[in-house]
Amino acid sequence: MTSTTPRSLNLPLLGAWLAAAVITIAGVVLLITSNAAQVAYYTEQIADPAPILAAQSGTTLGGLLIAVGVLGLVIALATQALIGAADRRHAESVLAVDEFFDLDEEDGLDVLDAERAPAAAPGAVAAPALVDDAAPAAAAETTPAPATEAAPLTDAAPADEPAKTAEAPTEK
Repeated sequence: MTSTTPRSLNLPLLGAWLAAAVITIAGVVLLITSNAAQVAYYTEQIADPAPILAAQSGTTLGGLLIAVGVLGLVIALATQALIGAADRRHAESVLAVDEFFDLDEEDGLDVLDAERAPAAAPGAVAAPALVDDAAPAAAAETTPAPATEAAPLTDAAPADEPAKTAEAPTEK
């Protein structure tokens, strides 16, 4: 079931934000503790390399977790920006449709305002139609002809002049 109103809480996006934040924080904690362990092993001058290598691995893993967490935060931010932009476009399109259509509360049908208008009294000026098929013809009739006399167009143009072609009038 789809709804025209967006949900107030986007759970997958919230999960992405939380997972990215938790991974970043875990990486920072692991990096700090591994670095502290390395410093302790170096100052004590332990001969066994195993704890030093484990601390170095922890430092590397902590750095990678920080990188993945920050990347997750950037992806979550970009996703939220895209969702916000889509919500705004959706709201604007709903407003545009609401302005164009008027909901008939009695039967629940969307009816154009022009179709609901009462019949015009004799002698009254009619409202403009939504689509006017006569507009291009009326525009062509009102376009003035050029004031200069033009030579008839022929298939061959003179050698010193470029060929002339008739242009269709443009509508504004």
